Amino acid sequence: PGMPARGPVTVALLALGACLAGSLCVACSTKNAGAPTDGGTSSEASTTPSEDAGPGTMDRQVVTLASLGSAPFFLQVDSTNAYVSLGDDSLGDGGAVIQIPLSGGAPITLASGFSDAQGIAVTGTTVYWIEPFPLFTETPDASNGVVLGVPIGGGATTTVASGQKLPWNLAVDSTNVYWLDLGVCQGPTTCTGTLMTVSLAGGTPVVLASGLSGLLGLVVDDTSVYWAMGGRLMKVPKGGGTVTALASYQGIIGSLAVDATNVYWTLRSGDVMKTPIVGGASTAIAITEDQLGYAGIAVDSTSVYWTMDGYPGSVKKVALDGGPTTTLWSGDNPEAIQVDGTSVYFTTYSGALMKLTPK
Repeated sequence: PGMPARGPVTVALLALGACLAGSLCVACSTKNAGAPTDGGTSSEASTTPSEDAGPGTMDRQVVTLASLGSAPFFLQVDSTNAYVSLGDDSLGDGGAVIQIPLSGGAPITLASGFSDAQGIAVTGTTVYWIEPFPLFTETPDASNGVVLGVPIGGGATTTVASGQKLPWNLAVDSTNVYWLDLGVCQGPTTCTGTLMTVSLAGGTPVVLASGLSGLLGLVVDDTSVYWAMGGRLMKVPKGGGTVTALASYQGIIGSLAVDATNVYWTLRSGDVMKTPIVGGASTAIAITEDQLGYAGIAVDSTSVYWTMDGYPGSVKKVALDGGPTTTLWSGDNPEAIQVDGTSVYFTTYSGALMKLTPK
């Protein structure tokens, strides 16, 4: 078990993020969720393992909404459609942004012909994503990454921001796009990674935080931007200001989700944690012993849902305050995950988009 063999684009980005995380985390361990590192804001965590309530698919319907040509590592849903970004393992022009009806139907290609497509975010009118490449044919500090948008009903692709060194992962609110730029690191204290923002309509990007490395998860709420930086969970006001370390742990923080009171995050091990958005002690709400790969995460008003990447992997669920976990599905390497009022949606490494109902 472990991380699956991914395409060269995603491998390069994930490996870079994981490698750079070493400059921020002391003696990083995949199964040491409760051990704070030096520096930042450390907090105590409960490490009582959760008992698994067992498979929960017997009374649930699992439907394959789409079978795509490559693995979708990013997923968003709105009231009617799912949206995924696809990379191109050959680094040719196979990158694409795909729309899939939640009720079933043929996938629609909204944009294509990119060397790669990373990240995905959607507003009521537009889908946003990143093209970080071409990279390997350029100088290490080349600024050739772009943030792109396309109408959800189809149409011309527009450039929202350009001149980025290596953009990776993005989020949106009603007015702005936010993204992480991995930048270039020439040592543990000389990283040029940044957290950026720009108007949904485009314009001059604004730097919200700089000097970053080991960047992975990203999420926004009404007031703040949260991101994973190696073993730290970070926060900054959306308008800029003081950067705060909400949590600091030995272990690599992966995906993030947020509600009105907490940020929920996964560790490289698959453990699930929560931290108050106002700061304070972090809590382990699910402890796993699988030591599988990076996990996606989603949250609703009652539960946290996450994926465990492996051979096989699984989709799991736990109450917001922790307790017994339920395995909703087990199979081929689940990756990204989202939920709506009735269902759980997740992608697999083989290129499938799955819908599980009821959640």
